Amino acid sequence: MKNNQPIREISIIGILALLVASCSPNSSSQDSRWKRVSGLIGGAAYHFAVVEPSSFKDGNVYKIASNSLCSSSNWCEVAFFRSEAEAPKTQSNADFFKAGGYRNYGVVAIYQKNANTGLNRTLFNCYVFSGVGQNECIAAARPLPS
Repeated sequence: MKNNQPIREISIIGILALLVASCSPNSSSQDSRWKRVSGLIGGAAYHFAVVEPSSFKDGNVYKIASNSLCSSSNWCEVAFFRSEAEAPKTQSNADFFKAGGYRNYGVVAIYQKNANTGLNRTLFNCYVFSGVGQNECIAAARPLPS
């Protein structure tokens, strides 16, 4: 019985490592239609992600990405962009918002979650998504450059 104990411990450690890796937002099992490209440092969970052009109008991709990035956070925000070049670079919360926040970027959609208040929504740039209701539009959105 003693000889089997190290094998059992190694097996349990291996299984735990696989579980942790599969829950990571940057795991290799991530949906290939989107990717996290940067985020804000210091404070709440702010993520910046890009959706592949072929899935750009697929609302389910935004849900999948948001669930993956925000599953372990009580408060989380994911802003989506057309390309990595259009997304903000990693920086502090203070620097990002002091410089104007999202006003300086062509945001396609924003997912917001606050477990304390029950907020769980995705807002869209209605210049891009014309079939979305007015209450689902990003208020400060602007047309995206061609």
